[in-house]
Amino acid sequence: MTPLVLAIRAIATEFAQRVYTIVLIVAAAIIIVLIAVSIWLVSMSAWWWVLVIVFIAWILLGAILLTIAGVIITMTRPLQTKDQKKLVKTFVDKLQSVSEVLQTPRFMLLFRLVKTSLNPQRYNIIKNLTEHTVGLQRDLDEIIRSFRSVN
Repeated sequence: MTPLVLAIRAIATEFAQRVYTIVLIVAAAIIIVLIAVSIWLVSMSAWWWVLVIVFIAWILLGAILLTIAGVIITMTRPLQTKDQKKLVKTFVDKLQSVSEVLQTPRFMLLFRLVKTSLNPQRYNIIKNLTEHTVGLQRDLDEIIRSFRSVN
């Protein structure tokens, strides 16, 4: 793979991992609340088991989807040295701050990063953003150079 593609994949998976972690924490909190409500309702009447079965099905479906998403993020992340990881994390921090200034939702930015990683020649959100931000351009160049030295 070219260094540009590896850099884009590293950036996209780092950003996806951050969004995934937030979604995982929120899902865990919702599951805990659903379990607590289910236990309370079942203690009132046995008929509430019908609703609990629906809760369990949704919880299992959510757990399966979250597991699949985590595996996909892990599998698509390229191997990186410590320096590359640090560069990528710093770049994603700056990218997030730019997206917050532009008021772009995280999920929209994640969608665009995934789209870029699938077809970097046709659509490259990272290149578009870095052309408008001098600091991000230098950081992206440094990340690409670091991946060239590995190959």
